[in-house]
Amino acid sequence: MPNVTEDRFGLSGHIACVTGASSGLRHHTLAVLAGAGAKVAGVARREEHLKGWHAPLGGRVGYTCHHLMDKESLGELASWVNAIFEPLDIFVHSAAIHPRQTADEMTQEGWDDKIWLNLSVPFLLSCFFVPAIKTAVWGR
Repeated sequence: MPNVTEDRFGLSGHIACVTGASSGLRHHTLAVLAGAGAKVAGVARREEHLKGWHAPLGGRVGYTCHHLMDKESLGELASWVNAIFEPLDIFVHSAAIHPRQTADEMTQEGWDDKIWLNLSVPFLLSCFFVPAIKTAVWGR
């Protein structure tokens, strides 16, 4: 039976990276991208949630455990993705934190973490991936 997702959205030959890939919609995003024919690199901090999910998707997916709050290692993460999956041409940043705090409950550290993960990480990883995306000419 043909893969309807691949037939309809055709991402064969494309390489994607999804952060926050271990659960929920982000996890489903990996499956949809792989089902559409893309090779996919999943990035998440909880290895126990990453183990086993990729088996049904065959060789189209790989993953690495990485805690995006580790500010010193984003370059290493980007290097791993580019080395294994280059040329990357789809980047889905969906790792995020959303503390359920009011303004008077939010600490400076909590605010800094939220800004780092929700704004700085997507920007910085995009900067690392842009050269490969430019080379691929087809970036998303």
